[in-house]
Formats: sequence, C-alpha cells, structure tokens
Amino acid sequence: MTTLLPRITTLSLSSCKIKEFPEFVRIENLQYLDLSNNQIGGEIPHWNGSEGIYSLFHLNLSYNSLTGGIWHLPWNELLYLDLQYNMLNGSLPASICNQTSLDILNLSHNNFTGELPACTRSLDYSLSVFDLRMNSIRGSLPSTLSNFRKLRSLNLQGNTLEGTIPLSFAEFEYLEVLDLGSNRINDTFPQCLEALPNLQVLVLKSNKFHGSIENNAKIDSPFPALRIIDLSYNDFSGLLPAKYIKNFNAMMHVDANNATLDYMGDLLYKDSISAVIKGVEFEIVRILTVLTTIDFSRNKFEGEIPEYIGNLVSLRYLNLSNNQLAGDIPSSIGNLSMLESLDLSSNQLVGEIPEQLTGVYSLSRLNLSQNQLTGHIPKGFQFNTFGDDSYAGNLGLCGNPLSKKCERERLLRRNKQKKLEKTRMITFSMVLVGKLW
Repeated sequence: MTTLLPRITTLSLSSCKIKEFPEFVRIENLQYLDLSNNQIGGEIPHWNGSEGIYSLFHLNLSYNSLTGGIWHLPWNELLYLDLQYNMLNGSLPASICNQTSLDILNLSHNNFTGELPACTRSLDYSLSVFDLRMNSIRGSLPSTLSNFRKLRSLNLQGNTLEGTIPLSFAEFEYLEVLDLGSNRINDTFPQCLEALPNLQVLVLKSNKFHGSIENNAKIDSPFPALRIIDLSYNDFSGLLPAKYIKNFNAMMHVDANNATLDYMGDLLYKDSISAVIKGVEFEIVRILTVLTTIDFSRNKFEGEIPEYIGNLVSLRYLNLSNNQLAGDIPSSIGNLSMLESLDLSSNQLVGEIPEQLTGVYSLSRLNLSQNQLTGHIPKGFQFNTFGDDSYAGNLGLCGNPLSKKCERERLLRRNKQKKLEKTRMITFSMVLVGKLW
C-alpha cells in the first residue's frame, strides 16, 4: 500500500468511526496525521526506528481508546503531539528531555503515572505548551522544569504532585497560564511568581497551600498581567493580599466590554481551565481574553474587604465565600460595572447592604447568605430578581424577598394608612356638610 501512495504528506481522518490503525499510515513522506475522535483501541504502533515514519511532525490521536505507553513514538521529529482523552499509561519517557523541536505536548486526561522527567540539560527547547492534567503523576515539581524557558502554558491540574513550587519558576518569562490545581502541593504562596510579566492565569486551588500572603511584594507592580486567580480550597490565612489586589492592572481596563472577543492560545491549542462560575463548576474549554475572575473562597482569610477592590472595574466574577472576613461590604463594589457574580457568603460581614450595588446592572448572581448583615434589602434593577436564598442566615435583614418586613416600612405603611383614613374622614365630613346645606 505504501508504494501506491508515496507522495501523501497530509492525512486527516478525524471523526470517521475508525476502530483500528490503517496500514497505510506508514507512508514514508507522511508529515501530518490526524486520527482524532475515532474509536481506535489498543496500543500505538511502533512508529520508530527502521519500521517507523521518518518525517512525521504533527500527530493527533486524541479522543480514542488507546492504551499502553508512548516511549516508542517518533519523538525526534515531532513538533505537535496531541494524545488527550485516551487510556494511555506508564511513565513519561525520558526522551522528552532531548526534544528541542517539540512545540505542543498534550497528554491530558490519560492514566500516566510516575514522576515528571528532570531534564537536567538546559537545551534550546521550543516547547510552549505542556498539558498533563488529569493523570496520576506523583512526586515533586522538578526545579529543572524551568529549562523549558519558552513555556507559555503549563497545566498539571488533577495529579498527585507534592512538595513545593520551585523558586526557578520565576524564570518562566513567557508563561501565560499556570494551573497546578487539585494536587497535594504543600507550600506557602509562591511569591516568586509575582514578577512574571505575561502570567494571566494562576490556578492553585484544592491543594495544601497555607499561611498568610505577605503584602511586602518585592516589586512595585506584582502580577501585572494577571486576570484570573483561583486560590480556593486551601488553608491560606491572615488578611487578603491587599498589595496584589491593588495592582491587578489587567483587571482595571475600563474598555474591556468593547474588546475584541478572542481566546487564549493559537490555532493548534486553546487554553482551558475548570472554574466555579456563578456557583457551578464548569470546564472552560476556551478562555476568553476578557475573562476576569478572583476566587479566594474556602480559606481562612480574615479582616476587612479592601475598599480599593472597586478599582477592578473589568472584574466579572468575585468569590470570597467561606472565609472569616469581617466588617462592612465596601460600597466601592458598586463600581464593578461588569460584575456578573458576587459571592460573599459564609463570612462574618456586618452592616447594611450598600445601595450602590443596585447600580451593577450586569449582576445575575448574588450570594450574601450566612453573614451578620442588618437593615433593609435594597430594591431596584437586578436586586428585584434575587431570591431569599441570596440572604439566608442574616437574621438582621428585612424586606423583599424575605418574609420579614422592615420596621421602617411597617411604620411608613401605618402612617400612610392613617393619612388615607384621615383623608376619607375629611371627605366624608365635607360631603355630609354639603348635604346639610
């Protein structure tokens, strides 16, 4: 068969319900092979050495049912490798450390085990995407990962990684996405990341991070490009990181609503994360470049919410729930004109709900439950759409939609009723006098 098709360089058979590897994929000149979204099972053929494909640089076998290891792939030629959503297993081959041409490596959603390779040699690597999420990789993060200096996206979410974040991660000058969520990392907040000039997405959720986040940042403008930060489900304590919040410049763009809708990544790879949006966990398969979110929920943060959080005018999702925050709700939150979801539930907040929040017309989800708020619930615009579950557990709140009516409103209604009765009496008296005359 190979002699019949000697000149084919590109072969795309995606979504064709193929159940096994076609024999003719061993064409000598084949450069681009896409067999994704099929039903292919078993092991990947030994495309290496004398039996292999010598010129293949783009290989996409994603969304199949492949098993076995990947050590026998033609690593020396590959620029792009996508094996996501299979059942591949075994450890990662050490040969990854020798590949200076590999650009995108997506091994996510498989059953890989073992540890991350420690690439001790600092070669001129071109790797820009390393996606290994949802596997069973164990051990610590090797400091030598920073040898992949051109990494733009590093996603290790959903493994069993332990230890700390190496200080060498400060050398990732091109890094835009770092997702270490849902591991077992036991560390304090990685202050070494604050100077990364291009970091837009930082996900550390569901680990064992602990301690306070110091406000003594080493640079004047920490995290200059950050617009998505998720620290939820950890053990952080102390005050909210005031200096960081004050310098989240990428969340202060007034014209974000008018920005062109685009996604992070390129034609071959789109960045994705899992995030809680409006109280529901979603897999965001494509991250919009205008998406902005802060999730510090389920930690032990205390103290007040800083007033200048209202400077983050392009913020769309804010979740500070399940902490130990106290004090009033800052009225400056009313400046967040693009805010779609606000969750301050299960804290120790006091005082009244600021009337300024009624001016946030984009707000579609509000959760202030389980606090110590008092006074009447504001009326108007979006506030007329929120149910009583938004305010549950605040015994001092009153007014719609709660069944508890405010004393002030009761008095106003009573006075209004008295005035109405008095007006009726005067009218009746005038009519009666008119009849007598």
